[in-house]
Amino acid sequence: MWRAGFTVLEFMLTSLLMTILAVVTAGAWSGLGRPSVDAVVRCRIHQEAEAALAALACDFGGGLGEQALHGARDAGRLVGRRVAGTQLQLCFEGESPNGAADWGSPDTVVVYDVQGECLTRWNQPSGTTVTVARCVQSVQWTELPDGIRAEMTISYRGLTRSFTLVTRDP
Repeated sequence: MWRAGFTVLEFMLTSLLMTILAVVTAGAWSGLGRPSVDAVVRCRIHQEAEAALAALACDFGGGLGEQALHGARDAGRLVGRRVAGTQLQLCFEGESPNGAADWGSPDTVVVYDVQGECLTRWNQPSGTTVTVARCVQSVQWTELPDGIRAEMTISYRGLTRSFTLVTRDP
């Protein structure tokens, strides 16, 4: 008497074919997803670079807006810059403008530095530290006769890019 159903041989052959189909399909899907992962990594690197460059451009724009609102007319104006080791130090005019960088009170000193893998901006009088960009491997500051050159290296998930910003004194 004949029974309806599958034999063990038919079941094993079907399982083998389904496994091969799953492996081929998974390979195709991973090949389709790889470019989008690479795009996400490149986008993250460029976002971090834009954040760092925007903060530097704002400070090199010539003044601290929040200080100018509360002080004298020239308060908050950039009056000095210097590179000290791995740090970039910027001096902004205080509430009693004298046209010179005092590098202390009453002037505002802002310090850019890489701590760990973060580019930070420290405001000396207020004592606040803000992370400007992440994934920063290094920043090389170079003083120019009329500005600063910043060479920044950002690395994320095995991809590394370098960016250069050249600023001029306001």
